[in-house]
Amino acid sequence: MEDALATGKSGLGPLSLKTSTPRRPGFGTRGTTVTLWANYVQLIAAPDLTLYRYALAVSPNATGRKLTQIIRLLLESPELTEFRQDMVSDFKSTCVSRQRLPKDDINITITYRAEAEDEPRPGATSYKVHILYTNTLSVAELTEYLTSTDLAAGLENKEPLIQAFNIFLNHYAKSADNIGTIGSARAFSLRPDAPKWDLGGGLTAIRGFFASVRAATCRILVNVNVTNAAFYNDGPLDQLITAFEPQRRGGKFRLASFLKQVRVRTTHLPEKKNRAGEVIYQVKTIMGLATPNDGHGLTHPPRVQHFGAGPKFVEFWLDSGPSAQPGAATEASGGQAKKKKKGGKGGGPNVPSAPPSSGGRYISIYDFFLNS
Repeated sequence: MEDALATGKSGLGPLSLKTSTPRRPGFGTRGTTVTLWANYVQLIAAPDLTLYRYALAVSPNATGRKLTQIIRLLLESPELTEFRQDMVSDFKSTCVSRQRLPKDDINITITYRAEAEDEPRPGATSYKVHILYTNTLSVAELTEYLTSTDLAAGLENKEPLIQAFNIFLNHYAKSADNIGTIGSARAFSLRPDAPKWDLGGGLTAIRGFFASVRAATCRILVNVNVTNAAFYNDGPLDQLITAFEPQRRGGKFRLASFLKQVRVRTTHLPEKKNRAGEVIYQVKTIMGLATPNDGHGLTHPPRVQHFGAGPKFVEFWLDSGPSAQPGAATEASGGQAKKKKKGGKGGGPNVPSAPPSSGGRYISIYDFFLNS
């Protein structure tokens, strides 16, 4: 078919095409035949395959990892049990199914729980996920379009079909625990033996791959490219800071920028495990270094002596009640690096606080943990 298109044997001779690309009537008649190796593989779908596309909307609004986890819980929900093996998602706003759902407009309530947790925590937020049918996608129509020699032929659902195949192609990478993803199509192995290179300054380059579906003559192709990205070194936070310090210019302000949005696993509380024996990690996100303005507007704001102060120079208000536990230190002031709860908002100006109890006092984070 490519030969027919290139040599004008497809019945296109009489047509006058307004294009800057010249026709090649002598295509393939001279020169030496060569074999070209390309980074494409063919994707073969069943000719009678029909896909059903659905739009997803989550309320209240959620983004990032929390949105990904909500949609993961949606696909595992009892309402979708019989469709679980036939559904894939981009974990943002779209879901594709090989089976049509019983209703075209479905609302499912999801009570949030973190990864590896068996049950939601007390008071966990509930999200409403609205599943709305948008259109039906026929692979036969795409095949007919790709094998047509009529340049005037078109396919209304071409882009939605290509998107559906891309969602299918990248679904596993976005749902697996040992693969990290960036954007919609870049995947990186997080296994210890993954190809990597030390960049210095607390960063490591990891080799991954980029994959996307393309429409081609007579067939559907998957383009696969090598890609690389920089990741923070895995390990204790103080070691990451030590590795970064020789590289930094700009003092603590540069360090604050380097650490912002880094996700850390806290280790000061006893480990919790699920029924499968897996450790449930307490994950926080660093929002920045401690500043004297932290907690402005609170009844008892934390006392921070200077920007980037360490645990000896950051004090928080400790009530004298029995609820004062070691975990309160990171919740109130964040110590050397401020943290926010996974999926929540970090402390800051004008955050309402509980009424103060009598008999409280200020205590440094260092002394709090030393005496606990």
